[in-house]
Amino acid sequence: MKRIQRILWLAGISLGLGASAGAQLPARLTIQEAVRRAEANHAGLAAARARVDSTVGLERQAAVRPNPVLSLLTENWRFSDTPAFVPFDELDITAAVSQTLETGGKRDRRIAVARQEGTISNLERDALSWQLRQSVRRAFLTALLAAKLHDLQADQAAFFQQVIEYHRARVAEGVMPEVDLVRVRLEGELLAAARDGARLEAENARLELLRSMGETTLTSDFTLEDPSSAAPIPPPPPEGSALLPRAAESRLEIRLAKAGIGRAAAQLELEQAQAKPDWDIEAGYKRTGGFNTLLAGVSVPLPFFNRNLGNIAAAGAGLRHAEAQLRLVEAQVAADVAQAVDKLNRRKAILDRMHQGMLDWAEDSWRIALAAYQEGGLDLLRLLEAHRTRSDVRTRHTQAEMEYRIGWVDLETAVGEELPAGAGN
Repeated sequence: MKRIQRILWLAGISLGLGASAGAQLPARLTIQEAVRRAEANHAGLAAARARVDSTVGLERQAAVRPNPVLSLLTENWRFSDTPAFVPFDELDITAAVSQTLETGGKRDRRIAVARQEGTISNLERDALSWQLRQSVRRAFLTALLAAKLHDLQADQAAFFQQVIEYHRARVAEGVMPEVDLVRVRLEGELLAAARDGARLEAENARLELLRSMGETTLTSDFTLEDPSSAAPIPPPPPEGSALLPRAAESRLEIRLAKAGIGRAAAQLELEQAQAKPDWDIEAGYKRTGGFNTLLAGVSVPLPFFNRNLGNIAAAGAGLRHAEAQLRLVEAQVAADVAQAVDKLNRRKAILDRMHQGMLDWAEDSWRIALAAYQEGGLDLLRLLEAHRTRSDVRTRHTQAEMEYRIGWVDLETAVGEELPAGAGN
């Protein structure tokens, strides 16, 4: 987990470094294109892939056996006295080869540790890719929500302009007091201010989307293609208890925690093997006193003082820490799934209430109020109230629907895999 956080932190610093040169944004951006560009731009993914490659080399190195050692030695040199020095007859000449024999399965234990490191590196790369994908999808839908809210505000402001023109004409005809025109113009200014604020929010949301994609050129001059335009509203989510087994298999944090246990267990076995002394065997040729002889020997360290107990204890503590970390991650994942399901159910309940005639009621109320006002059967304040109610209901419906789709992305993030019901996102 900490390693992923470090990767994400470093990737956040260098996010824009991998932006593809000359690749301009399309005029209409899809959610799939946003994810693809983010993956191409993200320097952290390239770093994670490089780390995976490095672990392949480490595993290959872990399988290498110790090199033999060649020793050449001459003794009994002298440069004076009599009789004369005859090197070939008087020197002791030794040529020997020694080889370390690893005991306790150290080589296999090293390979196991290296393989676990490779597994962790692959999972970290996958986790980074998944988190990037989900963050971009969420940022895309958030920007799409802001764009829809701006469109609603713009439509409402444009429509209310017709009401203002109607009042201006009636005042000019002398059949309506000018104070009513002042009131509707004030309402129109409020709608225009809300429209301008919504436009600013939409632009900021698009810029946040570009930042999450790692784009170096930040411009809001593009539109977002609505992925839900041809997709039905997703059904309610399954129960959290039904999703937990899927999360236990799919959430990369759990898989990383399990791989961490495997790595800690392999390290403990390696440290235990390191406590067993290696043997050095030696064989060679020796010429001494004018005679040619052979030599052979073995060296075995005596484990009187160093039995690697400190490293074994540390590795055992590391294993216990990894096991506790798995329990912590499992509890966190269960809480994430339960929270995501609860939030999605609440959003679905809000959306269902919206679909139970509320939109139609608001539209009908506004049309009736407008017609009654034009016939003189309704005062201006009632008309403005009906318009505000219509605008508020339309805004809340759009927000509820988009937040429900965003909730599906959050649920997929909690489960750790894409859910078929949320494909409309």
